[in-house]
Amino acid sequence: MSSMPGAGHLIAVLAFARAFAQAGDEVLVAVREPGIGMVRAAGFEAWPLDGAASPARDAVFARARRLAFDQANALVVREIFGPFDGRAALPGIRAAIGAWHRDVVVIDITECAAPIAARWGTRSTPPTWARCRPASTSSPGCR
Repeated sequence: MSSMPGAGHLIAVLAFARAFAQAGDEVLVAVREPGIGMVRAAGFEAWPLDGAASPARDAVFARARRLAFDQANALVVREIFGPFDGRAALPGIRAAIGAWHRDVVVIDITECAAPIAARWGTRSTPPTWARCRPASTSSPGCR
C-alpha cells in the first residue's frame, strides 16, 4: 500500500490495511514522514519513502495558500503530487514492491508513483490496484 503522509490520505488506506490483515494477508504501507508514525501506531509495517522538500516545492505551496480551496487543491495535485512527491517516492515504492512480491497495490488517489511502480513489478502477474480518495473529500472511497 502507498499513501501521501497526511491523516486524511492515510485513513482510507489504513482501512484497507486492516481489512487485508484481518483476512490473513501481510500488509506493508509505503509512506513519507510524518505518516510513518501513524502507520506504525495502527500496527503496520511502514516502508519509509524519500521526501521531496525543496525551495521550488515550498514556492508552490506558498502560491496555493493564496488561492481558493478548490484552486489550491488543483494546483497542489498538478504541481506537487506528481512532479515533486511522485518522483521522490518512485525509487522507494519500486523497492518495496520488489521486496514484498505484491499481489495488490492499494494507493491513495493522490499518490502518483505507485501505479507506475506497480507496472514495473517483479512478478509475471499483472498488477492490480485500488485508488483511495482522501477522507476529506466530499465522497471518500475507492475506485
